[in-house]
Amino acid sequence: MSKRCRRRFLQVARTHFDSLILQIAQRVQEKLPEVDKYAHQELSKKLTTSLVDGETVLFEDPGALGEYTLKRLRPRCRALLEVLLAENCTSFFETLIKRVETACEEDRDLCVASLGGGPGFDAIALLASLAAVKEASQQEPSATNATSQNCELGCRCKVFDLAPAWSSALSAVSEAAVEIFPWQTELIQLIAPVDLRDSTNPELLEDVGKADMIIAAYVLHENEAF
Repeated sequence: MSKRCRRRFLQVARTHFDSLILQIAQRVQEKLPEVDKYAHQELSKKLTTSLVDGETVLFEDPGALGEYTLKRLRPRCRALLEVLLAENCTSFFETLIKRVETACEEDRDLCVASLGGGPGFDAIALLASLAAVKEASQQEPSATNATSQNCELGCRCKVFDLAPAWSSALSAVSEAAVEIFPWQTELIQLIAPVDLRDSTNPELLEDVGKADMIIAAYVLHENEAF
């Protein structure tokens, strides 16, 4: 595969991904019941401090969580795409594609466990990433060994989080995603409050163990500090 071919593949994938996420973000903005940028500023300060002192931050102000969702949706989702497309993550990407193909063959949803996933970014990031890779591989088939899934793959994501207050934002994100990916039904389920530091929780371990993919994109620094 030539470098030029890979560049074209990446350009198509990122462009298609950004288009999908932008459409979702616009719909989410219309569906959020509360958005408060000042409350979000206070929340952001506490989150920055928590990376140092390990103090658990309370996610309970609906307005702060609404603004958090709007501000961070696109960059947080894009981060997952970049991991999938990174040259040093080839084996991970190929494993994910095999899981996707298996789910299609078994006529079932791809199961995702999102640890500390708050407003459900992981689910829409994964759906948009798979759609972007499919589009890019169709335009540049020689750029990847991944085969484009022939089915309209459904995704079922369980979000395990400390804060039940994410419910409104998560509902907005899920409803917006279903409008973009109409073959989806129940996309995201919030399971909260769940403390991920309690490794003796048998139900949590069982649910996570059944997942095709586990994403822990937002809790690593906080738990390290704790």
